[in-house]
Amino acid sequence: TVPEKAFYIGGIGEGAWHHLELVDAEIIKMTRYYASGEFEFSDNYELREPWLSEFNLGQCELVHDTHFAWLTLKSKSSGEQIRCFRKI
Repeated sequence: TVPEKAFYIGGIGEGAWHHLELVDAEIIKMTRYYASGEFEFSDNYELREPWLSEFNLGQCELVHDTHFAWLTLKSKSSGEQIRCFRKI
């Protein structure tokens, strides 16, 4: 089931639902669901300061160019983007 706080990102192909949550210091978890709501994958990604504070304040949004290997966050205030890589 897609979490209530998940958000949809459409794409060139089929879009998907995404859910982000803080797991630990410098680790966020992204869970992705197919457009139908079926679970696709979940993994942990590294996020460091100052982006971690921005994430905690709700000042970041997930944007395109996001998949299993990395996710891309965009600052709502500056428009700057950062790529967060999967924690192995």
